[in-house]
Parts: sequence; C-alpha cells; structure tokens
Amino acid sequence: MDTKYKTSGRVIISDTTLRDGEQAPGVAFTRKEKITLAAALSDAGVDELEVGTPAMGAEERHTIREMARLKLKSPLTCWCRGTAEDLELAMECGTQGVHLSFPVSDRLLAATGKEAGQVIEALYILVARAKTAFDTCTVGAMDASRAQRKTLDAFVRCAREAGASRVRLADTVGIFTPHAVSRLVTGLKATVPNMPLEFHGHNDLGMATANSVAAAESGIEALSVTVGGMGERAGNAALEEVAAALAWGTPLSTGIELTDLPRLCALAEQITGISPPPTKPITGAAVFTHESGIHAHAMLKDPTAFQPFAPDAVGREAPTIVAGKHSGTSALVHILAKEGIRMSRKKIAAAIPIIRREAENKKQGLTPREVTAICLGHGQNGSKKMPPAARCATSKARCECSNPRSSGCHIR
Repeated sequence: MDTKYKTSGRVIISDTTLRDGEQAPGVAFTRKEKITLAAALSDAGVDELEVGTPAMGAEERHTIREMARLKLKSPLTCWCRGTAEDLELAMECGTQGVHLSFPVSDRLLAATGKEAGQVIEALYILVARAKTAFDTCTVGAMDASRAQRKTLDAFVRCAREAGASRVRLADTVGIFTPHAVSRLVTGLKATVPNMPLEFHGHNDLGMATANSVAAAESGIEALSVTVGGMGERAGNAALEEVAAALAWGTPLSTGIELTDLPRLCALAEQITGISPPPTKPITGAAVFTHESGIHAHAMLKDPTAFQPFAPDAVGREAPTIVAGKHSGTSALVHILAKEGIRMSRKKIAAAIPIIRREAENKKQGLTPREVTAICLGHGQNGSKKMPPAARCATSKARCECSNPRSSGCHIR
C-alpha cells in the first residue's frame, strides 16, 4: 500500500458510485453506463474505483471484467462480504484490488449470526488468500460507528497483522458526528499506529461530507465517496462536496480535477434520471446565483465577497445576479446593462417596489426580460402605475432610439 500521501497532505479518494451508489433505490446501471462512468471518474483523477459486487451474479462479473480490460488510470476494486465464496468470485474479475467487509458491531454480529472471534479468524484466512491474487486487499469494519471500541481496536490490530492494505471505518447507518469521527480516528491512530484507515460515511443525519472532512483532518488516509452523494437511504458522502471542502476548507488535497465535477455530476444525472436540488453544493443550479441587494452590490465589486471561491474553479460559469424580492438598485443596473439598457439609478429605484411585488406574486425571481419591461413601463400587474419619469414612452424621458418601446431602448 502506497502511504506517501500521509506526509504530503494528500487524501486518497476511493469512489464507490458503481457499487454503493448503485444501491440507491431506483438506480441500476447498464454495462455501458458503468463503463462510461468508470472512465469519466478515472479521467477526473479519482484514485480508486470500487466497481461492483461479484457475488451479484455472472452478469456483474462480466461487467467488472470489461471495466478491468480498459486499463484505466485508476485501479479497480471488487467489493465482497467477508466470505471465502465471495472472494473466489472476485478472483475471476481481473481487478487490481479487493475489499472484504466484516460486521463489527454487536448488532450486526447478531444479525448475521456471527461472533467477534469468528470474524477475526476469517479476517486472517481471507486476507492471506486475497494477497495471492490482488495487489491490494482492504478490509471493512461494517457498522464501526456502533461497534464497541475494544472490538474495533482488535479488528484493526488484526487487520494490520494479517497484512491488509487498509481498514475502512464504515458509518453504515450514518449516525456519526464530526467530533465522534475525529475522536475515533485519533484514538485508532494512537492505538494501532501504521495502519492506513479509510472513512465511509452515510448521510442519514446530513453529515456525511462533514464527517469525511473531519476524518481527513484527523489523519485518515482515504475517503469513500459517490458522485452526487448517491447511495442507500439518504446517500453517501458526495465526491464533489468532499473534494471542494478539502481544497478550500483545509490544507489537504486530493487528485480530483475540480473543474471536471459538473461534467461528472451531469453524467450521473443523465444516467440515473435523478436531478439534484438547485441548492446542491458545488453543482446545484442556484449555488452561484445572487438576489440579495447587499450581496449583489458587493459581488459586483468583488466576485468573492459572498462566495467561497470563483465558480470557474469548479467548472461553473460566472456568478448570476437575478432580480427578486430582495434586489437592490445595483443588481437591477447590472441586469439592465446586460440587456443593453442604460437608465439612471433614480429611475431604476422607482421600479423596485413593483419588481419586488411581482417576485412575491410569482414566488420566484424575474427574468431579465421582465425586469426590462417593468423598468421601461411595459410590465403587468401594477407596472402601469410606474412614475412617468421611469417610462420609456413618456415625454419626460429622453430616448435616443427610433422605437421607444423596443427592448433596445437606451434611456439615460
């Protein structure tokens, strides 16, 4: 296992979109779709790809073999339960790595009819067998967030002795908080040094990204993510959120090409048919859109005044200023200027009450065309009450165009 990242502030990103992401209700990838996603993820700089579960059947194994033949830059890994049967099936697939998952909490041990001693015995046997066929063998502590600490310590210690490449700490039901993650990672690093760790977070309480960042800041070597956070129930830690959060919120780094994030998320959306909400961090349609007068005024002077980073840093277009209930004069001047309209701030200010009322009635922002119509006195629902000085066709306004009512009218 390459551990050079620990000294350079580099965090390994292990993407499981093609395995855990596909477990989201209603998501089912075809072979072609899996191959397309795998290639896109590799091109974006993802370090490792967890691409499927061989025990699902012959069709899944065929798909995994097809991906393995691509010889992508990112090494591929199969996911297995901690059983000899699953491991033997994985050995048919041609991937560079394998992941063996074991229950470690009392609850899951009981649910699977196992005891902690049996898990440890299987760990030694299966890791030894896996090392004869794979470059890397990672092992998973399933439900680590609900495991007794002594059980988890023993599991990690035995994984190190068995020669596992890394141990994945899975917050299987998404109950961790950042403080709890940090405490666990720090403790394990002290108790079982020189054992690379990975964190796999679920988003049941909305903290998968925060927990992943906390794990990285606490010294964990790798993070398990999915594109868009897709996954079971509330999903997993989102690749784009984790990569951006590490880049701008910490001194740590990943190999992800951040400008590829919109393309990756758009591809996943196209394949799954699941559209993210407009406020989805990093890739949501509205996350670089500003309406508030205070925000818009400052943004026009300094594009980073109310943004953590420039949109083009993550492959997005320039920020958008829209007209709405909270808009001020500066925003409207900007919107009108982009439409080729020049108008005094005084006249624009007179239109603000109508624009705000329209936005309130519509329950959404106004289009540039609607703003133009209102400011030129051509709006509806009360815009006829505009003060005459703000209306293009009135004799009190000086107009230089041949058609005062055209959208190209330039009022000064």
